[in-house]
Amino acid sequence: MTDYTIQLEETFLDYPDPEANAIIVYFTGCNHRCPNCHSPLLQEVRTYTETNEQICQKIKDFAKRADTNKLVFLGGDPLHPSNQTLNWYLCTELGKDYDICIFTGYNIDYVKNLHLTGVKYYKCGVYDEKQAQESKKTDKMYVLASRNQNFYDSNYQQLSENGILLFNNN
Repeated sequence: MTDYTIQLEETFLDYPDPEANAIIVYFTGCNHRCPNCHSPLLQEVRTYTETNEQICQKIKDFAKRADTNKLVFLGGDPLHPSNQTLNWYLCTELGKDYDICIFTGYNIDYVKNLHLTGVKYYKCGVYDEKQAQESKKTDKMYVLASRNQNFYDSNYQQLSENGILLFNNN
């Protein structure tokens, strides 16, 4: 296990909204071992050098500079057992003021059993090369990397189908 400082980045592509910018919070630790993983360097479980409180403040400061209340937790897998204490803390502390989306390879039943609060969206499902599709985001839709991955809302209702989320453009 190695030490790790939480990494943050601004994005316009990863949040399930056609116009929102968001902050990516990269987590380490993943046991899915998907072939052609997008983040193989983040699979290893690492020890965070900051406290939960310091990580939370770092996210708040970065989001303020980026002028957004949208957060995306991804990387290895935010719901990996090594991240559950930090994830619970961040969802509880940030969930009332920020719109959180968690990208996980676990299925929605696993997510339900965690009883997280403060999360607006979940992207669930491991990457499956046999169901791969070109990942992209446009004003009309968000296409995930494989058809078995889907978005769910805070009530665990599926919002996308075959890895495609259509935006309501009124």
